Formats: sequence, C-alpha cells, structure tokens
Amino acid sequence: MKKYMPAALAFSLFGLFLWSGIETRNLKTQYSLDQFYPTEHPLLQGHDEITKRFRLQKQSPYLHVIELKSGLWTDKENILLLKSMTKEIESREDVKSVLSLTHVEGATETKNALSIGTIFDHSPSSQWKKKILSHPLIYPLLISKDLKATLFMIEPLIKDKSKLEMLEKDVNLLLLKKFPDAKIHSAGVPLLQTKLSNLIQSELLLFLLGTSLVFCLVFLLIFSHWSAILCAFLSLFGANLFTLGLMSLFKIPMNAILVTLPVIVSVSIMSLLVHTLHLWAKHRKPGPFTERSKLVGVTLMEIWLPNTLGIATTALGFLALAPSAIPLISEYGFTVSIILVFVAILNQVMMLVFLPWVNPAMRGWFDRPAQWALIGINKPFHFLIPMFMLFLLSSYLAPKLNFSAKLFDDLPKSDPARASTEWIDQSFGGTLGFDLLAQSEKEGYWKEPQTLDRLRTALTILREIDGVGMALSVPDFLPTGPMGSASQIAETFFLFSMSQKNPLNNFMTDDGKSLRLSLRFKDIPSNQLSTAKALVLNHLSHAFPEITFSQGGISSYAHTINEAVSRNLIFDFWHPLLAIGIFLILMFKSFKWAILSCLPNFIPPAALITTLAITGVAVKPGIALIFSIALGFAFNNTLYVLTRLKAMNGGPDSVKTALLQEGHPCLFESLIMFTGFSLFLFSDFTMNQTFGGFMLLSILSGFVADLFCLPALLKVFPFLYQKQIERTPSLAGLAILISFSVVSSAIAGESAKDILKKSQALLDAKDDQAKVEMKIIEENGEIKNRTINLQTLRENGFSVMARIETPADIKNMAFLGNVDTDGNEMQWIFLPSSGQVRRLVVGESKAGLLGSEISPEDLNSEAIKSSVVKIQKSDKYYHWIELTPLKGKSDYSKVITRISKVDFLPQETQYFLQNKLKKTVQFKDYKKIGPVWRAHNLVVKNHFNKRGTEILLTDVKVNSGLGPDDFSQSSLKEN
Repeated sequence: MKKYMPAALAFSLFGLFLWSGIETRNLKTQYSLDQFYPTEHPLLQGHDEITKRFRLQKQSPYLHVIELKSGLWTDKENILLLKSMTKEIESREDVKSVLSLTHVEGATETKNALSIGTIFDHSPSSQWKKKILSHPLIYPLLISKDLKATLFMIEPLIKDKSKLEMLEKDVNLLLLKKFPDAKIHSAGVPLLQTKLSNLIQSELLLFLLGTSLVFCLVFLLIFSHWSAILCAFLSLFGANLFTLGLMSLFKIPMNAILVTLPVIVSVSIMSLLVHTLHLWAKHRKPGPFTERSKLVGVTLMEIWLPNTLGIATTALGFLALAPSAIPLISEYGFTVSIILVFVAILNQVMMLVFLPWVNPAMRGWFDRPAQWALIGINKPFHFLIPMFMLFLLSSYLAPKLNFSAKLFDDLPKSDPARASTEWIDQSFGGTLGFDLLAQSEKEGYWKEPQTLDRLRTALTILREIDGVGMALSVPDFLPTGPMGSASQIAETFFLFSMSQKNPLNNFMTDDGKSLRLSLRFKDIPSNQLSTAKALVLNHLSHAFPEITFSQGGISSYAHTINEAVSRNLIFDFWHPLLAIGIFLILMFKSFKWAILSCLPNFIPPAALITTLAITGVAVKPGIALIFSIALGFAFNNTLYVLTRLKAMNGGPDSVKTALLQEGHPCLFESLIMFTGFSLFLFSDFTMNQTFGGFMLLSILSGFVADLFCLPALLKVFPFLYQKQIERTPSLAGLAILISFSVVSSAIAGESAKDILKKSQALLDAKDDQAKVEMKIIEENGEIKNRTINLQTLRENGFSVMARIETPADIKNMAFLGNVDTDGNEMQWIFLPSSGQVRRLVVGESKAGLLGSEISPEDLNSEAIKSSVVKIQKSDKYYHWIELTPLKGKSDYSKVITRISKVDFLPQETQYFLQNKLKKTVQFKDYKKIGPVWRAHNLVVKNHFNKRGTEILLTDVKVNSGLGPDDFSQSSLKEN
C-alpha cells in the first residue's frame, strides 16, 4: 500500500482540484450596507419602529437624474413625458414605488377651495417655476435650481443582484428612449452595492493573478532551481482554487472584505512553504524516489510544530472576529480561520506529493548564516528603549484616533456611480436620511394650528444648519402663511385622505400624537454630521420641551455603529491575543514561553495606533480589522524563532544559533507577506488600499519586533527562556482518562506479559458511559469542581464524547476526540453560545485535563507498547510492574504500576522524572459492571507542584451498545 501512496495522493489531489474548479463557477459576489450593521441594535430598532409606523420605504431607492441639454422641467411636453414614464415604471412587478416631480401631491389653495394634487394639476404653467422653487417637497429634493435636472427615485421590490441589474438596465433604456437628448446620471445605495459587487470580481481576479505572479518572482530570489518555483505556483494555484471551491460549496458569497482572502491564503501558504523548502534542502539526498519520499515524511514531521503554531495563531487572530455582532465581520473571521486550517492541511498533502520531485537549490546568500539578525542581542537597548517609548506614545495617542469618515466613498473616485452620488448629494438635498419621531402624550397635538405654526418656524431654522440639505414635515403639505383654524386644517387633512396615496401617512398618525420630521444630511465626515444632528435635536428640544424625540434613518445609526465597531476592533485586540496566548500555553506547555511569544507582538498594534493617530486617517471597520489580522500574522516569525530556541534547551549560545539559522527564512517570510499585501495598493477600493498600506506597516514592525526586539529581550532577561516552568495542562487527556485502560496491551517480558494480560481481561470493554465529578485541589487548598457526562468507544481506535454540566459558565460545552489505530488524534469542540462545532487544534496528547493533574501519557496504552517492561518486585499482595519508555517516546524516565495479586486490578501508578517521583495515581473503589471492573474513584497527586485531583465516577455503564454514530460531529450538538 505504501508503494502506491504517492500515486494515490496525486490522483486524489487532481480530483479535488477538478471538483474545486467546477464548483468555483457557482461562486457569487455580494455587497450590502446591511452587512456592516448588527442585526439587533437599539439604533436599528428605533429606525425600524419609525419605518413601520409611518409606512416608509424599507429598501433604499435607485436614484436617476435626468439632466436636459435643452429646455426646462417647467416645459409642458417634458412634464407629460415624465408623467407617462413614471406610470410605466410604477406598473412593473419588480418595483414597489416611484417618486418623481410629477408625483408630489400637496394642498393647493385656489380662490374658492383647497385642492389636493400636484402643482401641475391645479396651476397654470406660468406659475410652475415659482411654485417649484418654493415647494419644500420638490426643491431641492427633486429638482435643481436651474430647472434643468430632476431626480427620479425607484424603490425596488427585489433584492437579487442579477434582477436588480436588469431593473437598472431597463430603466436606463426607458429614460434614454423618452429623453434621447438628456444626460442620465444613476446613483443610490442599490446601484452602489451592485457596482461594488461587480468590482469585487475584478478585485478577486487581480489578487489571484497578482499573488501567483509576484510570489513566483519572489521565490526566484532564493531558489535557483525551476522545480521550487513550480512547487510554489502549484501550491498557490491549488490552495486558492480549493478556497474558492469551499466558499461556493458552503454558499459563502465573496464580499468587499472576503475578497482579501486570496492574498491571506497565499501569504500563509508561502510562509509555510519557504520554511519547509529550507528544511527540505538540508534533508534531501540523491537517491531513488522511494528514499526521497521517506525523507519528505521526516522533514514534515520535524517542522510540523512551528508550521502548526504559525497557521493556528493566524487562524485564531481571525477567529477572534467571529463573535462580532456585525454579520460581515463575523462571517469574515469564521470563514478565513476555517479555510486557513483546511488549506494548511491541503498544503501538507501537496508537500507529500510535490517535495520528492523538488530540488530546492538555494542561492548562496540565503544559505549563509544570518549575521545581520544578531544586531538585537549585540545592541539590545537600541531596540528596547524605542519599544518602550512606542508603547507610551501609542497609549497617549490612542484617544486621538480619527473615527470620522464619510459613508459613500468606497467606490473609486473615477467611477460614474460615485460621481453621480456625490453630485446628487450636493445638488438635491443630501443622501443621508435622518428621521425624527416626535411623540406627544396628547391626542391631536400635531393637528393643532399653534403647534403646526411652531413646527413650521422650527423647520425653517433647521434648513439653515450647516450640513442639512432638506427638512420636511406636515406643515410643508399645508398652504403657506399662518395656519388657519383647527377646522380648516382638519378639512385639508381630510382632502389628503381622499387622494390615491395620502402623503400624510408618511408624516403623521391618525390620532395626531406621533409626527415624523424628515431630514437629509449631506455625506460629510461623521464628526461634522454629529455636530449637525446635535444642533437639530437641541433646537427641537427647546422648541418642543414637552415632546419626546426618537431617531431613525441611515444617518442615525450608520456612523455611530461604524465608530463603535471600529473602536472595539482596535481596542479589543487583546481578545485574539488572549486566544493565541492560551493556545500557546497548551502547545508549549509553558506559561512563560507563551508570554514570551506574546510580548514582541504588542509592537505592531502600538505602531498602527501611533501611525493612524498621527496621519489622521479616518478609521472604518474595514481598516480596524487590521489589528486582529496583523496580530495573527505577527506571530509567525516569533514562533519559528522560539520553537528553534526551545529545541536547543536554552543553552548559552542558543539564541545566537537560533537567529543565525532562522534569520533568512524569517526575512523571506516577511518579504512574502510584504509583497503579498502590497497588492492591496493596486486595488480600486480606497478601503483596501488603506488596509494594504497599514498591513505593510504592521508586517515591517512585526519583523523588527521578532528579529530584533525579541532577541534584545532574551539578551537582557535570559531567565525568560533558560529556566522553564511547569507544564500547563490542556484538554487533550480526556480520551485517555476515561478509557480506564491503565494496562491495556501485551508487552515484552514474559512474567509481566502474563500479569498484564490477566489485568487487561478484567478491564477490556467496547464502550463506557459515566458521570464524572472532578475536584482539582490547588497547592493553597483552593478547590475547583467540574462535572462531565461522558461516553467512550473502542472500535477502530478510540473515541470519547464529553459534555460539561458544571460550572455554569461553560455548561453544555462538549468535546469529541477520535484516535485512530495509528494513534492519530482529532478533536472537535461544540460551543453552545453560537451553536457551532469547530475543530480543536491542541498540542501533543501529554497535557492535563481541564486544569487537572491527569495527563494522557499517564494512561496511554500506546506509551506502554513502546516500553521495556519487567517485574520490579512482588510481595504477598502485589506485583510492581516497571515500564521504561524507549528514548524519545515519553517525558517520563520510568513508570511503576502496582497490581493486586488477589484480583489483578491496578491499584497505583507512579511516574518518575530522572529518578524523582513526579506524580502518583491511585485507583480505588472497584465495582464490577457486567463482565468488567471499573475504578470509581481516582486520586492524583503531583509531587512537584503539590497540586492534586480527585475523580469520582457514577452511573457507570459498560457495553451499552454505543456505536460510531454516537461519536460524530452532529451528535456533538445534541444536549
């Protein structure tokens, strides 16, 4: 089988890439402003309340401006054409409503009556100009001051991108048909979203082709043989094609943020590849293909830990974004983190196929020791003092960050849709709606003449506020001049109610208690907009102190939410840092080494904060994402240096040696990241350009932090790496703890073999179920309790399912672990807060369970198989079986298990390090469950750190019929 393994893997890869290519054809693109806002937010709820109460448009309209080259919109023939066109568009099934110059109804005062209708219905054409320019519902909302341009609004009934594009195309054709000599300007949120969605496709192509080209060129700097360049190209091509296939399979549309994924995937893959090829160059030897294939396995095993740490910390940086209340950011964080894990696994498979054929002949400069990397340890204070000053400066400047941005500036400045939007914003009363709900406790309050007089005066003042393009409410539907009597106003309202579309329904409730003020702001920076809104609210609260005002409209929530999200993304960067730190504690099994890994990676966030504050760049959520993303990538070089250093056991010259060996690969990895993210500078999205620029700053500062500041820290504070602290336990021991297989397989040594076989026969079972009460006792006597429901299965390996009952803050969190017959372990975790199952990547299965002192190796039968076994001694009651693990198979120097002569059940196991007793595990309270025996009480004592753990098992069931379906990811979700 092994002989045909490379061919089988190659064939599988070909099939996978073929499937990905076919699946990618179904990938969709999407851009929506709603994605940038949380689904539940008080400001959005206020907006929805106003929209519902006053029957307003729920979907933003298309905006079309018809600019006449000759004639005016007061010409009768133009008005007739506009009226007929409005009716034609309004009759479409995909259109909900249309608003044009000819559709604005109002109350017109004639000699004998008040008439309801348009100004074109009841006024002679000679008066149209005067009435248009004095009508607040028409000017400046629907017509320009020179009467040559009019605004045409269409609210669609559809949301599908392709159908919206068809609607926009049909309307433009009709406009050109009706007004062939006019210039048509198209704008509005739906059009901007469609344009941005289409632009995403071109961005995606740029990043896919750009990364393939620039990375292959960059590889030419280091490798002289064509096979290494081809390996890089095939790795990039395969990873990106697989990424797009996965997105299409899971129906994840490509959006303005996810379009960065090809660069992120390419940078991550190339970072893995450069370190792998560097090591492969040292291991590769001329010889038969089969021998080279074996050496590939050795190479990948040697570098798996730093590769795993590098990709995992990057993924965790993104995964920290998943809990965001913003759908776009949450989807981005979760999607990128999962895809990075998948493509990293794919990359290892590709390396198994590609590397035997690759001759990574390196150029001379790269293979020489990196003497330049010793600057940090030669002149440590040249880096530590500036680092300290940078931290102080960033702390001082952080409150001065600029979160004041425009809303509609994501399209390129040269794009016609953006130009039209900005022109409409300036010429037609603004583009940012702001609705105010004015609520009175008195019925009929807003129908009283004196109240409406006050409101008319207030509206006049509001229109003068800088930034306000339009202000409308009920008085604008009534005749100009002083309000009449209450009965006259009531008559006017009654006339409006008889019209086909009563416009007052959008501004006042029937009981006269609720009134809407509709304002439009221009698309100005958010700080200026906040000032304008404050002035509006301040004036209204003084004019109507008895009234309660609530806010709605895009300008009431867009900037506020964006700023809050941006602040959280920046100042909560410690969330991904904490997640990465915890992960590194598990992987390094050392709190000190995890802290050492994190320290230099405070530098990139500090540099970003300082630069953003000094340059005054307006921060949007898309820019603030840099902090979590950059943090994940910043750890890459740190981990390669520290894993190399840790492997040297902290000798006096270990830092120097690690830097000389890892300097060039880290330099090249940083060059890869720098080159990859520089592609964003060529993006058409201003946001992506800014994102790319600050990512380059982050990469540069991260390189300085890892290759100069970190060595400087190690030089000045050698205790950080020369003396390791006690290993920190992880969750990985759950499967072995509950297996109850203290002695579980045949072993060398005849007498010991017989004893262990008898013991095994008493313990062997296909499956177990139990409730576990765990008490963790700290050195100071503090007690931590855990309650777990668990199931285990021994079929084609070993599987365990564990669901936590207490403590309450992690209740229903569940773990699934599978260990195959070759000892390969995979774990998953169920998070009840999100209802999602995620792959759990942990370190070697040697750490403790939930902070306890039970570790996998304590009970690992595979470790026993790799041991030399003998009977140490025997007495009247017990056999003491001594196991000496083979070199490199265990951290323990020996293990001694005491087995009863009476019943052949294990009673106690002792673990030694260099002949010093480290840990004791006692097995008590055996009970027979069917044909087998189970210890219901385990007591563990760590003699090094003085911590203890007590395990109590209840409701134990054996051979109850559990099967593989009970240990699947779907069953993990079941409570």
